[in-house]
Amino acid sequence: MPLIQVHLLKGRTDQQKRRLIRELTNVMVDVLGSDPIRVNVVVNEVDAENWGRGGVPLSDEAPDSSRVSA
Repeated sequence: MPLIQVHLLKGRTDQQKRRLIRELTNVMVDVLGSDPIRVNVVVNEVDAENWGRGGVPLSDEAPDSSRVSA
């Protein structure tokens, strides 16, 4: 049973996460021939203060578009 784990900063919409789950499942079906019902996708949303880059929490960085890419 394939398991895909995705770690994202909080802030995506439910619609975005639904599409992500659907598309990741489709890739597993297309590439590995998995049965879609057996593909598991876990989306872990993380607060910016709990995600560090370059030795500092992202919450300490100046707000800009680079935070969304984590």
